[in-house]
Amino acid sequence: MKKTRLSKQGAVATLTLNRPEVYNSLDYETAEEFEKALREVEVDRRIKALVVRGEGKSFCTGADLKYFRIIQDDRSAGRNFVLQNNRAFDGLENIRVPVIAAVHGHGLAGGCELLQTCDLALAST
Repeated sequence: MKKTRLSKQGAVATLTLNRPEVYNSLDYETAEEFEKALREVEVDRRIKALVVRGEGKSFCTGADLKYFRIIQDDRSAGRNFVLQNNRAFDGLENIRVPVIAAVHGHGLAGGCELLQTCDLALAST
């Protein structure tokens, strides 16, 4: 995984959005990696909690608008992107462990939806 990172320390897993250059905005590949990491957490019975965070200056600014420009004329790609995001967010909402959003910087649009999907959000000033 390159657009997300999953680390485990004891009973806590941390899932980091790793696209700081675009304020951790979401494209298809990021949402896909996010969902795969959630499945890994789901099957690891040693994990008792999950922290979701963003690398760099922001938590998440939602959909990557540059990515949308690339796929704007491809209805199938747009539909697939929305469906993939839904799978990732649904997976987060239904995961067996409590999820904590560690919010700093921007949490906008889909990033706000992402943090609302978590059980608890802790935000920096």
